[in-house]
Amino acid sequence: MDRPELRLAQLPGLLRQIAGNQDRFDDVRLFEFGRVYYKTPADAKSKSQPGPLATESKRFTLVHQPPAGSTSSASDLDERPEFHALLELRGLLTRLCGDIAYDGAVSMRRLSGDAVPAYLHPGAALELVAHLPGDAGETPLGCAGLLHPGTQAAFDLKLPVV
Repeated sequence: MDRPELRLAQLPGLLRQIAGNQDRFDDVRLFEFGRVYYKTPADAKSKSQPGPLATESKRFTLVHQPPAGSTSSASDLDERPEFHALLELRGLLTRLCGDIAYDGAVSMRRLSGDAVPAYLHPGAALELVAHLPGDAGETPLGCAGLLHPGTQAAFDLKLPVV
């Protein structure tokens, strides 16, 4: 067995796959639906009946490395391929979650400050939110965004990834 540990996230594996395919294809899109594991909080375990050490969760992760576009400056972000890929991803996730699970009551809002995951670019991070009926309010479903340049460099990715 090449990976004896329980995995905590899907993103690293998908980014390694993009890195391995970026020289073969102009446009790389990958997704995975699978299990990840989190350490069970200590307060969830009692001394008389010890609970599980890890909590299993199902996750959907999608990554897209769009083809290289024209060289553009930060002033024309809306012309960059990664910006269009992020808009496409936003629409896809909103429709997918709205159609399947939440009867169309799903939207995205911009994340900022400490709410932005470290692997996402702080200026291009979104949160997917379900609007539940009644007084239930909003339920966060996940996030989307442009990969942080530091994360991009750590995986030797030549082009930006959403």
